[in-house]
Amino acid sequence: GEGWGKANNRVIGDWSALREVEPDSRCRALRDHTRKFSLDFWDKAGFDVSKLNTGQNYALVIPRPVDRRYYLVGGNFRTILSYNCANKYAVSVGLLADRILIN
Repeated sequence: GEGWGKANNRVIGDWSALREVEPDSRCRALRDHTRKFSLDFWDKAGFDVSKLNTGQNYALVIPRPVDRRYYLVGGNFRTILSYNCANKYAVSVGLLADRILIN
């Protein structure tokens, strides 16, 4: 199935040029997302793409300057956002799901 995504350490760069021009949604959280790209693209950009589903594309949630983590997010992340349109909420749900799978 589709995963929610994965946390990544900060990768230096200005990712704002990759933002979606007009997110196809009323969800304001999508304003902080890049367009979706292949794992090959993100791997070459220096992100850790291990354990992500190779069959889907991922967007980067562009963090605020104080954030230490970046998140590459897949299709299920947007599904979570459709319930509650807040990136921190969707990340929390994804991280909780990961913990449940580990245990």
